[in-house]
Amino acid sequence: MTSVPTDMALHTTCIAGDFVHQLFACHVGVWLESVLPPLALDVPTMPACQQLAQALADAYLHPIELNLDMIQYNEALNKHSTRRLTKHEEALLQKFPHGPQLLLDKPSVLVDFGGHIILWYLPDMISLWIQAEMEEATICMGHLLKTSMTRGEETQWFPLTSVFAPEVLAALKGECGPTVITSMQRSALLASAAL
Repeated sequence: MTSVPTDMALHTTCIAGDFVHQLFACHVGVWLESVLPPLALDVPTMPACQQLAQALADAYLHPIELNLDMIQYNEALNKHSTRRLTKHEEALLQKFPHGPQLLLDKPSVLVDFGGHIILWYLPDMISLWIQAEMEEATICMGHLLKTSMTRGEETQWFPLTSVFAPEVLAALKGECGPTVITSMQRSALLASAAL
């Protein structure tokens, strides 16, 4: 296990990450011993980590290889563009034609023909309990999101300077702030554990 002092906020994240890694290794056959849940994790987090490890293992065991070279595709992208360019998209489509359409109905990992991971598809990875926590946080921070970013066009998103002003950041210290922060802790922990 990674050594992180117990008084640091990342301690529980490291414990969860190691737990997910051990469970994943068991599911894919690398680790043959049983894995007991660490007592440092709370009850909702334990099954969430188990569900995450199972989804990651299922995806890993079902790779889908695409007829695409992501390195060449990445090099062909216009990295300085700030908006959609139809002409450039047509050129990309001609150079990298679509393959057959796939319906992803189970956890999968999409890889290019060089073995580079393009996408993890992990349906049902987040438990309903944690989804409810995330929804609660989103509802609580709705007023911050409404004032954050857009000029009205889909391709021109930007953060308004007022979002980062002290009076807005102080909103997290207000009535809804602790709810937002607490509600997002477990989902942030799982995202870190997945990585």
